[in-house]
Amino acid sequence: MTLGGADERLHDSKMVYAEKQDIYGWYSVYINGVYLKYGDGESNESNTVKLDVDLKTLNGDGVILDSGTTKTYLSTALRNPFEKAFLRLMDFEFQNEVPEKDDIDPRTDYPTILLQLKGAINVVDDDLMDEKGRPLSGLSSSLDLDSPNDVILEIPPSHYMSYRSKDQSYINGFNMDDDDMAGVLGANSFSGYDILFDVVSKRIGFAKSNCDFDRLNVLVGK
Repeated sequence: MTLGGADERLHDSKMVYAEKQDIYGWYSVYINGVYLKYGDGESNESNTVKLDVDLKTLNGDGVILDSGTTKTYLSTALRNPFEKAFLRLMDFEFQNEVPEKDDIDPRTDYPTILLQLKGAINVVDDDLMDEKGRPLSGLSSSLDLDSPNDVILEIPPSHYMSYRSKDQSYINGFNMDDDDMAGVLGANSFSGYDILFDVVSKRIGFAKSNCDFDRLNVLVGK
């Protein structure tokens, strides 16, 4: 995470911006949609399923970003739509806990979760398009033509399904059982991103990054 600026040499994609919601002093976002995507390549109708979820209930009193929380906790309103979409896409039922076995590894065989975050208002053309005028990677134009400038946060299965050696099973860290009115995107939801908290412009930037500081030190000759 970066406060006060971002070093683009660490980025694997250009930074895109979600709107910072003013909720109780937290850095919060508004989820405009949730999708499951399976397979490689760009998102499209053949491998991506949009969840039929009540967004008002899902967002409740706000969805905060909290790196101090390891896992993610969202409203129970997401559970049923998630399981239906998972079954439709994968042709088998979603399980929170999967025993280790040879025929499936949830860290690679489960779909990627896509969270569509409401886009920032305070942006310029360079924040939305590349030098050829095409929408930047990381925006929602291929998924939602009505809100093309929203941010798509990708959570691959390796980030939400973790291996627990003590009982040799894989455990889900994308929890959808929260009865509280506030949701939490924990560290597993934005692992693999450099995140910029832009206080002045009231926006939160997301750029894909492996945060390889050793490589950066080589680049600058340290």
